[in-house]
Amino acid sequence: MPDKNQEKVKSLYNSRALTYTSFINNFFLLAAVKKSEKKAMRSLLKNIEGHDVLEVGCGTGFYTELLLKMNAAKIFALDISSEMLKQLPSSDKITPVCANAENFNLDRKFDVLMNSGATEFVKEPIKVFQTLRAHSNTNAILYLHIANKSITCRLLKFYYGLRGISFNLFSDKMIQEYAKKANWAVEAKTGNIFKSSSIYRLKAV
Repeated sequence: MPDKNQEKVKSLYNSRALTYTSFINNFFLLAAVKKSEKKAMRSLLKNIEGHDVLEVGCGTGFYTELLLKMNAAKIFALDISSEMLKQLPSSDKITPVCANAENFNLDRKFDVLMNSGATEFVKEPIKVFQTLRAHSNTNAILYLHIANKSITCRLLKFYYGLRGISFNLFSDKMIQEYAKKANWAVEAKTGNIFKSSSIYRLKAV
């Protein structure tokens, strides 16, 4: 039986795919937040040159572009929206994958994984952590960008709620618990200057 929340998320982002990137880049405050997020993510990223990367919640390629600049060998870019995937940067290094973050199976493992914005929309967040762990090699690194319980994210939750979409928010304690249950260990944590989201580096254990 289809997940109604996931279907609503898919429909919303399919309808906004063509204008999503330009909206982020041209709306001043949002552009500033996203720029700060990317800087924070870059501060945690280790050397990924030559590694294949699994990127979950890729959208139109906000972090995909960063991974390309850092010379990832190949990027398996996964998102629930097929239309968002069509807006990814043009590169033979990118393999688009349309799937649900909770239960996909690529039948391969990675040394580097990234999850941005996918866990917020799922029914059981622990399944995302477990599915990512199932796709990770020994000592793999996971970079996690997640909505925290800041005022900004609470407003975002309200925005999605008006559209009938459930949106999860996460405390540091919740992330630590999910990580432990799925055999990840938190190595480092940071955030953007607006404190509107949290970014973690986790290691497979």
